[in-house]
Amino acid sequence: MNITQINAPKITDKEWSGVNIYTEDFFFLPRLKNLGKRFLGKVRGPEAVFRSLIKGLDELGVGYFVNQHSVPKGAIACVLSGVDTLKRIIAQKQAGIFKKIIAGPNIAISPNDFGGILKNEAIDAIIVPSGWVKTHYSSEAPGIADKIRIWPAGVQDYGLLANPNGIMRILFKSGDFNLVDKAYKLGKESGLNPSIIFYGKFKHQDYLKGLKYTKILVYISKSESQGLVLHEAWMANVPTLVLDSGIFEYKGYRLNKNGISAPYLAPPCGMFFKGAADLEDRLKAMLKNYSAFAPREYSLRNFTDKASAQKYLEIINA
Repeated sequence: MNITQINAPKITDKEWSGVNIYTEDFFFLPRLKNLGKRFLGKVRGPEAVFRSLIKGLDELGVGYFVNQHSVPKGAIACVLSGVDTLKRIIAQKQAGIFKKIIAGPNIAISPNDFGGILKNEAIDAIIVPSGWVKTHYSSEAPGIADKIRIWPAGVQDYGLLANPNGIMRILFKSGDFNLVDKAYKLGKESGLNPSIIFYGKFKHQDYLKGLKYTKILVYISKSESQGLVLHEAWMANVPTLVLDSGIFEYKGYRLNKNGISAPYLAPPCGMFFKGAADLEDRLKAMLKNYSAFAPREYSLRNFTDKASAQKYLEIINA
């Protein structure tokens, strides 16, 4: 999706008050690479965040430019992704073009990555997807703690609804694969006709279509900064049973904190399990109280594109 201008009037220094969005697609080679991935149907996290924001801004009636090379002086730059893009925007701010830079959430895993670019004094606010990521950033780079803002992206409502008589899907991303075998066996014993899918090995549209035939999603992952794949399940009213690894490790850094694998999993959306020992009990509890879960209602209250875009505007205008 090669976008240079969307939903934006011709501007002057006095009249433009919209949002200037920048992504890794600002440069040709990343844009070409991402076009190939889109052609294959592999929607990546940064693109999902971008699409959610612009859709939410559309619903709010707020104008925006995307990867615009020419902007009025004094504008605010919102860099969602791309280290090289952020470097270019920092240089432009230093040249007096931008008055403010909002960076994130898809720049780096750690604030010390890429030479510590997120610690650059030209950046006014740093966006992270969840509370535990803020804890991680603040611990690794205390000097930027006051700049960090938590902002979860929204998720599109595709109008899908879970099938209470559907199957159990087991989505494996990372961690102990033995848990997949355990979940599959339990699913068989419970009459749920389980199927296994591997993160990154399926087309996005196929995943969404599969949600219509899903009763429960079991998700196995070491960590998620937000977990958009879970949000899509919740929006389709599919409750989730998620491994709570409780550990995030990266380049010698270690964070022990519950909920790292699904930072926005709330009681209406499903349950955590700690490992093979309690997986069976958790699955039985979920099946017994299945009607008590209401993940779609929870998502419509908290994680629509429009609600997310409104929160983003509050951050950049603060």
